[in-house]
Amino acid sequence: MWLMFELVLGFAGKALAIALVLFLLSRVAERLGPFMASVLMAMPMNAGPGYFFVSLEVSPKFLSEGALMSFAATGGVLVFTGFYIQAVRRFDFLFSIVFASLGWLIAVWIFGRLEENFINAMIIVAAGLLVGLLMRRNLDVFSRPKSSSADWMILILRSAVGGLSVAAIATAANLIGPSLTGLLFGYPITFVATSWMLSKQFGPEFSAATLQSAQFTVSAYASFCIVLYFAADPEFGGFSGIQSWGMGIAASVLMGMVLGGFGIYLRLDSKTNEHSSNPEN
Repeated sequence: MWLMFELVLGFAGKALAIALVLFLLSRVAERLGPFMASVLMAMPMNAGPGYFFVSLEVSPKFLSEGALMSFAATGGVLVFTGFYIQAVRRFDFLFSIVFASLGWLIAVWIFGRLEENFINAMIIVAAGLLVGLLMRRNLDVFSRPKSSSADWMILILRSAVGGLSVAAIATAANLIGPSLTGLLFGYPITFVATSWMLSKQFGPEFSAATLQSAQFTVSAYASFCIVLYFAADPEFGGFSGIQSWGMGIAASVLMGMVLGGFGIYLRLDSKTNEHSSNPEN
């Protein structure tokens, strides 16, 4: 009975946390544009809480192996963004997400055919980055939406649905091995929920610009995976599960702060250039 209560409480906590993040993402996107929204979106919103709960129950070696798979899946995330950017200009949201998910699946399938080590994971990520960059479009990543088509109740509902989806995957992941755990955490469910919400609220081009920005800001998520992998590895870091998790979160937050500062600088620079080219304004 107590175990069931603990499971339900953990599920509800994860769902609430992700719902809050999605809600904040919408506010950030509306005020600061796609790039800054992507900084928040690319933080380990799914893997972070998920690996925290897992770290309380499994060995550091389990965490290290899972983090390696999650890092390799970043290559799939980069392919996912590229496929979505191209698909959403021609098709509806559902088809675009299915098409993008197919790209992610192909990338992780290729990694699954290789020996699971850090070098091969780096190769998959580099290849995914190349595919993503080749599919980029001329999108304004610092634009602000002209209007919002969703009221507060709809926004809260979408955030709740996204939070429940992420919590379901995180909870199920605790019941399986490290490789599948890493892959499930590596699937960009937060990207799916965010792009769904932003496309409905601000339009498909705005969601495409946010995911295109994420090709750069996903380095915050990759930082978490890399540090967790090395810190929890008994032969390299030798730290406990919770210590390794904390180091990974710290690395991700630090990278997020750097990316956020860089984004603010680029946004101010683009506004300066815009005013210079339109002196009458």
